[in-house]
Amino acid sequence: MKKILAGLAASTLLLVVAAAPAGAFWWGWSNDDLEVNNSAYVKNVVDTVAKTGGNKISAMDDVWGGTLKSGAAGAVTQVMNKVNTNSVDCGCYDDVTLNNSGVVKNYLDTIAKTGYNKIWAWDDVRGGSLTSGNADAATLVDNIVNTNVVGN
Repeated sequence: MKKILAGLAASTLLLVVAAAPAGAFWWGWSNDDLEVNNSAYVKNVVDTVAKTGGNKISAMDDVWGGTLKSGAAGAVTQVMNKVNTNSVDCGCYDDVTLNNSGVVKNYLDTIAKTGYNKIWAWDDVRGGSLTSGNADAATLVDNIVNTNVVGN
């Protein structure tokens, strides 16, 4: 009888020990759902202007020579929008939901002028020189919108 009770007790203890890790693991689970909601509206209004001026030689009668030189004009516009960027590294076991809504509007003017160069006279222009520099304009736009990276 003692052997049967000891065997029964040992079996019960073995059952409790064997079931304990499963029970502990079960309680270790959690709801690993992840939801991220992003919404953005970006409006860029940029005017970039480079001018060397309203250069002129003028007279009400005659212009007998003269030299007008304008330099170079350079204008650069750079716009970078990084909107709704998500990087998720959560080790999630369940659903990962990323909702992005983004609107980007760029209104850009990039202007380079070497000026309003002129030699002017009411009567005669006799001689004179006008030299204008280079006018260079560049616009760089980078829009990175609604980017999601999900990893473990």
